[in-house]
Amino acid sequence: MNLAVLGIPPGARLPVALLQILARGALVLLALYHVPLLLPELHQALDYRPLATLELGGLLAVFFALPELGAWIVRRLCASRAWIESGALVIEGRGGRAEVPVGEIAEIVPWALPVPWPGLRLRPRSSAHPSLRLAAADPSILLELLGASGAAMPAREALAHPSLRLARARERSRSRLDRPLLKFAIFALVPALPLFRLHQWISFGGTFGEYHEFGLAAYLLGFALYWGLSAIYLLLFAAGLRALAEPLTLVALLLPPRWDLAVRRVAEGLLRALYYLTPPALLIARLALQ
Repeated sequence: MNLAVLGIPPGARLPVALLQILARGALVLLALYHVPLLLPELHQALDYRPLATLELGGLLAVFFALPELGAWIVRRLCASRAWIESGALVIEGRGGRAEVPVGEIAEIVPWALPVPWPGLRLRPRSSAHPSLRLAAADPSILLELLGASGAAMPAREALAHPSLRLARARERSRSRLDRPLLKFAIFALVPALPLFRLHQWISFGGTFGEYHEFGLAAYLLGFALYWGLSAIYLLLFAAGLRALAEPLTLVALLLPPRWDLAVRRVAEGLLRALYYLTPPALLIARLALQ
């Protein structure tokens, strides 16, 4: 079995973790800042000033897009493959190839905090073999491979670690509805199309009013702005929902491991329902009150 892993150099984990925390934290803060848009009473009480489109775009570019780009570059540079060959764990990536006999693995230590990604450290019995720091979306797959190849005891102990339990349940509960292209780009058309059409009727007197008055380029640019802004707001909405839901999934750690996947699937199902149903419902309610 050939697995995708990340071979993390000793000094790379902290800066990448800080970049990722900055990016995700910025999304959550911007999501919180936009809560008054949904609550008129709070809007008036706080004398709330919505961010202009350029302001919002600039903040996202600096505090989200750039840090995420930096983390993505490091991820690409650290991309490696792992497999078992002749009784040894082989890790091969841009930095070269490393081998550790499975029987020489004395301890597998999962990272206490799964940042920037869930990961673990493999400590060999002797200094003749390298100590490896590996990350993956679901490190339990690698642990199961090691357990079946002669490192059953260290792998079994590591599999019970809370961070790996959460990572395993999260990866195994993913759905096609979670894919970014569908979740943000395509689904953004649901609010963007009716809002853009409404704008055309109010400002230009018809669905293609701007096209007839200013041409195709202006019309497409206007639609792109509505589409892009809808995608941005959906991104913020998803970040807010995720910030609320993730702490609740920690409840699974109080239960036996067999409940991990069930709890995560319920949480993810509720998140998807809220994400995909709330924007259309708010849009319909808003248009009905016009």
